[in-house]
Amino acid sequence: MTKGDYLYEFANNAYAKPVAGLWILRNTIMGPELVFEKPGDLVMPIVVEFEFEDETKERKQYPAQIWRLNDNEVTKVYPSSKAIKKITIDPDQETADVDTSNNSWPKNTESEFDKFKKNNVKG
Repeated sequence: MTKGDYLYEFANNAYAKPVAGLWILRNTIMGPELVFEKPGDLVMPIVVEFEFEDETKERKQYPAQIWRLNDNEVTKVYPSSKAIKKITIDPDQETADVDTSNNSWPKNTESEFDKFKKNNVKG
């Protein structure tokens, strides 16, 4: 998959609305431009974990003050020369997010209920 194919795929599948929704606005010379959306009124920091195709991980934390200039959305460029395999918002579930099903790209298809059923229901 080329970098262009990757960004096209990412842009078409990444839109979500967790504490901070995430989508790709465009690819820049430095790397993808990420747009975070805050659908609620609660101001929280954004913790993002990037997993790359070489299986390494990197975390980026944006403080709550990121929302002071625009209360609805914030745009950040994430400079990286590596291909991104997965992006997870709030990987340790430390923020007040009531819907964690949309905190990652690519989107997890297994819900918390499905995980519970698989681990706890016998028969």
